[in-house]
Amino acid sequence: MLQFYSRVHVPQRSWKLRVWGPPVVPARILAPATEVRGGYVVKTSARDGTHAWVATRVFTDLKTESAVPKRRLREKTRLAVARVTVVPEEEAALQLEDEKAGTIAAGSGFHLPTAVRFLLRSRWLRRAPGRMRTAMQSDGVAQYVGLFRHGGVVGLTRNFVSWPGFTSLLVRMMRSVAPDIMYTTLAVLTNTQSAPHRDVFNLPVANVVAPLAVPTSGGGIWAQVLPRELDPRSKVVWQTVRPGVDVPGVHVKLLRYKPVQLDPHRWHASQPWSVDSGERVLLVAYSLRAVASASLAVRCELENAGFPLPGAAGGPCVKTCLLYTSPSP
Repeated sequence: MLQFYSRVHVPQRSWKLRVWGPPVVPARILAPATEVRGGYVVKTSARDGTHAWVATRVFTDLKTESAVPKRRLREKTRLAVARVTVVPEEEAALQLEDEKAGTIAAGSGFHLPTAVRFLLRSRWLRRAPGRMRTAMQSDGVAQYVGLFRHGGVVGLTRNFVSWPGFTSLLVRMMRSVAPDIMYTTLAVLTNTQSAPHRDVFNLPVANVVAPLAVPTSGGGIWAQVLPRELDPRSKVVWQTVRPGVDVPGVHVKLLRYKPVQLDPHRWHASQPWSVDSGERVLLVAYSLRAVASASLAVRCELENAGFPLPGAAGGPCVKTCLLYTSPSP
């Protein structure tokens, strides 16, 4: 028999807002179930609150591995071997971190340096993301929360769905340094280096970069400027954005907690720095055009989480969200 409040995993598969939930979720043992033989009353946490229910299957040590099918599917390429290992202790630690992140975000005496210190020391920040835009970024780790667009699919990132505490913390941190901006997505870029690029899928709304940790030297941003905007007092730096194409720009020095605004439709890139000079962690807010085609449910989830959606995508949704989230009589 398992002890009271033991950490376990229980099966719980869900489909919400076009995103599959994990096959198992962390839980706590409350008591043996009197109605079901071998079952337990467990407690799980989700975005909409804490739930207690009876689980007939409980995993104390979960490791799963899928094998290559014995029969090859016709007209298909060979399926790769997928190895998935879920470590209960790590998931439980992340769950506790997420709860603490939510507590910090909801606190009345919010203190940005304290929140940043917690984020930089968290396991969540360093965990490998499910997908990364490797064509634009190299090295480091990037975590995204909020809206995403992939092909014709528009929805919510897995981090947004799975880690509501960290989502709330990032929203609160951005609000504290840039309270009047609008965005659909937040990204935490840890030691990533971005090649020259333009965010062509973004709305014409400024990207806001809030440095949370900066190296002692280097690590700034190169940003394109138009010829008519060149200041004789500024040092112009020409950057090769693609073979045979050089454009003028300036180096923008990053200062901790001082937000920088970038035009997403102009070229920009990160500047090199040495690992010996320290880490470079940026909180970035940006607005995807795809918010216009996002479902009402997705937009309301974002607004309920505190995301200030840009323009018409955010305004009319506010009253509708109240309708959407109100309990039916």
